[in-house]
Amino acid sequence: MQVWYCVTAKFTDATVRDEYLAWLGDGHMAAVVKGGALSASAILLEGPELRVSTQYVFADTEAFDRYVRVSAPALRADGAARFPAQRGVSFDRVQGFVALSVATSRSDARDEHLPH
Repeated sequence: MQVWYCVTAKFTDATVRDEYLAWLGDGHMAAVVKGGALSASAILLEGPELRVSTQYVFADTEAFDRYVRVSAPALRADGAARFPAQRGVSFDRVQGFVALSVATSRSDARDEHLPH
């Protein structure tokens, strides 16, 4: 069963949040995929708080456990060094199993359900 892994970062400053997003896009998310994730997405969460949810999907528990054991320590250390609590950043990590999923690979799929 696929493993869903989510890291939510909360910020007190939009500039630090934007720096975090740039860091994710400049290689961190790709490094997690290289470490075993099938996909990675960064989501700007709505609401009064400044939050970014980074979500990863791994093929199975073995792939996730290998990531945690081999790749995660260095990646987490890099993130903690760049975005410590002193900069107004806090992190929350959760994981679970993908029970159901629906996707399309068609780039025009988003237009099919729009009124014409």
